[in-house]
Amino acid sequence: MGAASELDVCQKNLDQKTFEAMQSEVEWDMKAFEVHRSNKENYLVSVRNQQLQHEKELLADARKAVDAYFEQYVTRLQYLRVFLQLNRTLRPGPESEAEASLRVWDEKDAGVVAIANTKTDIAAVSQRHHTQVSVVFANYTAPCLIAANHFTASINLMQHVMAEHPENEQAVMKSIANINLVTDHTFSLVFDDRVDARDERPLNYHGRLLMVPPVHATPPQSLWKKSSLLVKGRTNPAKQLPAGQMLRIEMIDQSTLPSVTGDIPLKGAAKYAQLGKDACSALVSSLFENVDIPSTMLVHLLDLVPDVGNMWQAFVQLQQTSNHALHYTAMLPDATSQEWFETTHKSLLVDQRPKQVPATALVEPAAPPLKRLVYGKDDNDVPVLLSFSEVDIRKWCSHPIFKDEFQTLKQQLADKYGTLEELKAAAKAQAKAGVNKRPSPAGSSGSQAKKLKIEDSDLVGLDDMKGTLLQEVPIGNAVRAKGETEQVYFVLRDGAMYICNKTSQSATVLQHVVLAAFGRGKWTQTPKQGVLNIPFELTTTDDVVMIDNKVLDLKQVLKDHQRAGEVMVAYHKTTPKPGVTDDYDLKKEHNVVFLPEENQVPQENGVPKYTQGNLALAVTPSKWETKGTGLKWTCRWTVTGLTPVRPLVLTTADIVLPAQKALLLS
Repeated sequence: MGAASELDVCQKNLDQKTFEAMQSEVEWDMKAFEVHRSNKENYLVSVRNQQLQHEKELLADARKAVDAYFEQYVTRLQYLRVFLQLNRTLRPGPESEAEASLRVWDEKDAGVVAIANTKTDIAAVSQRHHTQVSVVFANYTAPCLIAANHFTASINLMQHVMAEHPENEQAVMKSIANINLVTDHTFSLVFDDRVDARDERPLNYHGRLLMVPPVHATPPQSLWKKSSLLVKGRTNPAKQLPAGQMLRIEMIDQSTLPSVTGDIPLKGAAKYAQLGKDACSALVSSLFENVDIPSTMLVHLLDLVPDVGNMWQAFVQLQQTSNHALHYTAMLPDATSQEWFETTHKSLLVDQRPKQVPATALVEPAAPPLKRLVYGKDDNDVPVLLSFSEVDIRKWCSHPIFKDEFQTLKQQLADKYGTLEELKAAAKAQAKAGVNKRPSPAGSSGSQAKKLKIEDSDLVGLDDMKGTLLQEVPIGNAVRAKGETEQVYFVLRDGAMYICNKTSQSATVLQHVVLAAFGRGKWTQTPKQGVLNIPFELTTTDDVVMIDNKVLDLKQVLKDHQRAGEVMVAYHKTTPKPGVTDDYDLKKEHNVVFLPEENQVPQENGVPKYTQGNLALAVTPSKWETKGTGLKWTCRWTVTGLTPVRPLVLTTADIVLPAQKALLLS
């Protein structure tokens, strides 16, 4: 054997030992990184648990504070149609200045019994004050919404509070005139602009400042002679409440069926009567402006028609920014309104609690030093993957003996962690998306719209679709080329569903657009035999829901609305997933189903004529679960949690169709 051959053998042995040593170091690096990732996950869970514990303490303190606030500053008056005798005294704390009680009204003696009780309550409230002045607020904007007995009781209470001895303004004024109050002073509640050009609500609401006749006036009545509302006759401009932000009075019981099956805002009288917090605050501020209230005087605000509590919200804002002694009384029409009022507005006050959490004392585990591999880091400089260094890649990728083994090892790392190239491409795409890329409608989670992968076998020519044509409905929200007159259609044929592009260029049906809906319907707990029943059930947070016309990730929706780790989904039990932060397991507890209205699809010559609003009725719901579409839910967030409104069919990805082609949905 020559010297050259011996040298080759020695070099080969050296390369063998070097490669084996590298393999050992790679194995050590991978184990160390896995231990680090596990420690990092445990650290994040521990930090989140500490935060949740702190949030729970803040939440408990906030609830106690809100309960105490209601006890000190609020009297709730109910008017019930059944005669009840109830007097529950809420004991004030040692520093409380007021005592409030819950009274139930007697229809047979509308207002009188409760008036006497109210005076007793207010006397207790006023015990530390020499005088008292009452401000009565009656929102009679929509008298048709006020029950006759409630209206009568409110007039009686107004008379006794102010004087001591129903479909139009004329009827209201006649009732007010009968209780001997001066109605000469008028004012305007002014809104600065419409939030929607289509909104028909007026920008000026006319009101009247009711006064006791001068011959009967007491010193407190003269307080208001310099009031800006009385002198100027108008409020400062307020912001109009958008219809989509209006509240609804609903049953609080978790097992109660949803009260609405449409996600449209309030309309008609209910919309006109809901003034909004900003408007009520403007009204109260104008009333108190330039008024010198003695420190010994209690101002009692009596809300005769609280509705959803806009005046209460204005009272809270005034009470928190004023040095005056204030008390609020709401005259509620029934037990449902009383329960909703307390639950909702206590919840809104609790949500104002401090959200800051203390810095954790836990030490975040540092990434271990590596022997052979290098870290791939994200934009936050956090290690997310392992990769070979450029030196090793250049050395071993072209090695005559070990290049195949090295490529195998390199591929194993890529399969397990991804590659540096993929990491850089993702970061670049994310940066670009922040500037000009269309985000997914589920944008709250930062996710991007995905494109449906379409195989050639999924596409057919327009003349090659199988079966007999049953329905053809245009998809109005498809994206077409500019100037294109033809449309994209959903086509239902005998035994098959297609999305057809009849345009001369490529067209796109975007991800998370409404493809079809189930029309009108109602909710029931008892499925009806022989007709379509769609049960409401959420099985995973890896889904989407539509809220306020936006498609959102369910996991992110629950995270945004959680309170100290607690979150509610109507008719479901939510349990935090063990070892995972801000995620939940869902289990259905109550069976509720959406029952589409029968015979709602018009017919022409015996053939149903579907529209996009009722197209989903054309096939059984299970057939909408395809690789490009899915059955989802429109929901609302209420005091009882995430509540369903109605089902609908959404696209689950961007569907890009070539010209004159049809996609088979399967």
